[in-house]
Amino acid sequence: MLFFSHDPVEPCWAPAHSPSRAPFQQCRSLVSQLGLGGWDQRSQVQLLQRTEQLLRELRNLDRQRHRETHKLAVIYVANGQEDKASILSNQGGSQAFEQFVAGLAWEVELASHTGFMGGLGSGCGETAPYYASALVETIFHVSTRMPSNSEEALLQKVSVST
Repeated sequence: MLFFSHDPVEPCWAPAHSPSRAPFQQCRSLVSQLGLGGWDQRSQVQLLQRTEQLLRELRNLDRQRHRETHKLAVIYVANGQEDKASILSNQGGSQAFEQFVAGLAWEVELASHTGFMGGLGSGCGETAPYYASALVETIFHVSTRMPSNSEEALLQKVSVST
């Protein structure tokens, strides 16, 4: 059921919220949201001395990966291929293989990518499929995109992908 009113209505605007940028106010808000702001919780709160060791440990903590990381090898095997050397020498795959790889994740340039690399680096191709969410990072090592021009390059495909 719909109701229509012909009476003029004054718009109601919510007050603009302007969060405080002061570090003290941000800390106070965090302590309050954690439920540690009351007098009964005061005995559970301990202040830390700002030392070089504390700052170093906090920087270490910030560098820790908070997501699970995975690297997955995607290897193209053409019809009739049975030995490792011929399989790893493939420079490209079928159209179905390329469509499959395109659907795995988005492409990242390895030279500028700052996320999880899974061992991929210089000499491992130019791009790779990469997926990330709040909980996981995955990079796909696509064998057809990695160089195959020497015995050493073939060995690198195996060592990076394992």
